[in-house]
Amino acid sequence: MRIKPALTTASLIVTLTLTLTGCSSYTVNDCRKALTDTSTETNRPKECQDISQADYEALLMSRDLDKALDGLSDEDKDLLDYHDDGQLNDSITGG
Repeated sequence: MRIKPALTTASLIVTLTLTLTGCSSYTVNDCRKALTDTSTETNRPKECQDISQADYEALLMSRDLDKALDGLSDEDKDLLDYHDDGQLNDSITGG
């Protein structure tokens, strides 16, 4: 799917940000894997208990963004790609 590279990039950015703010990437990765549709700001999986509220909220936002981008049609992905740099060259999705 064309959107996966963009999602991977977004996830990498979130992981890097959380790592630089003092969270170990091991805990962040465990938390990201444990997130479900029922995970909310106040309903944390046990794997997410040790990370800060700000970091947890960033992971929730990343999860929601991934879902939104996955739901785009190919036409909408092309439109987003075109608005990025004026060309249809997979600059947003990477392939």
